[in-house]
Amino acid sequence: PSPNCRPPRCGQSRPSPGSPDALQSKNKAAQTAAERRHVAKVAALPCSVCGDTGPVEVHEPEQGLWFASIPLCIPCHRGPDGWHGTRLRWKLRRVNELQAIDKTYRALALAATA
Repeated sequence: PSPNCRPPRCGQSRPSPGSPDALQSKNKAAQTAAERRHVAKVAALPCSVCGDTGPVEVHEPEQGLWFASIPLCIPCHRGPDGWHGTRLRWKLRRVNELQAIDKTYRALALAATA
């Protein structure tokens, strides 16, 4: 699993989704201002896999690729059948990571023209 998705240590609470602490690993550079703005827009979108409009987490497909990030609900991201699990939720919906990135770009483009 990604270092961003590690469970909290005993006695620590998990940062809220979308907070800077939830997005920062100790082994990578901090986000730039432009990346933070982009991630905030992505975090406002529904899950790119199931469409859930509840709170989402912003998944980066590869460490540091914030402009290719995807909004994912907790079950589709780090749930047992999510991206960092069996990926069954993805398989049942016939969605791969590239399709989720495309869906995210489309949603951002539509929001920008609205």
